[in-house]
Amino acid sequence: MKEMYQQLSVVPLVKNILLQTTTWNNLEAHYVKAIIRNFYANDVINGLFHLNVAAGGVHKESAYLYGVLLLCARIDGRSRVYPLWLCPHKLFKQPVKSMISPEPGFEHEMRQGDTEDAQMYTDVGVYYAPGPVLRGEVFDGVEAVRKMEQWLIENHGYQPQYAVSELDERSFWRMFDADLYEHCRRKYRAIGTFMSIYYKSKKGRKTEKEVREAEQAHLEAAYAEGD
Repeated sequence: MKEMYQQLSVVPLVKNILLQTTTWNNLEAHYVKAIIRNFYANDVINGLFHLNVAAGGVHKESAYLYGVLLLCARIDGRSRVYPLWLCPHKLFKQPVKSMISPEPGFEHEMRQGDTEDAQMYTDVGVYYAPGPVLRGEVFDGVEAVRKMEQWLIENHGYQPQYAVSELDERSFWRMFDADLYEHCRRKYRAIGTFMSIYYKSKKGRKTEKEVREAEQAHLEAAYAEGD
């Protein structure tokens, strides 16, 4: 556990809090504009079962904290944004399979915060200009978000759909289960009328024409299957 605290490096957290509270008024105008232009807003929700299994040798009672630290260390390595917003988040088992669900087998481990009907996840909010931007360095926010999303897929985590996704469509539906969603879209003939959630999460990356063409292709395929 000690090594994880060292890896997270608390010093930048203190420095950035001081930057926000004591020196904001002294920042030059162009620096403020750079922070606003490169403001990094990201939310991730991650379960801890697979993270804890991968860690090995971690006591069940410490597993939740250890998993949170692993996730924070990952964010620290990508963007160095401080402070982070952490919120426990329970993901309940549902009678039908929805777009998101707890990790398979979590109820057999009953780790810290878990119950028989729900798994404890962590909602991590990342809001501020990344460390490299504050230092005047090049920072690829698109790539940082994409790599974090890929990591979440590998660890059964999610990025909430109100956040902008940098995944391609195939990878997006690896993060979320589309079966019930697509069933409802076909049943109520929403395809071709209402934009798919993927395109809503992909704001600015597709033109309206591209969205319409993709929706029309999906529409033709869906109703061809129904016929």
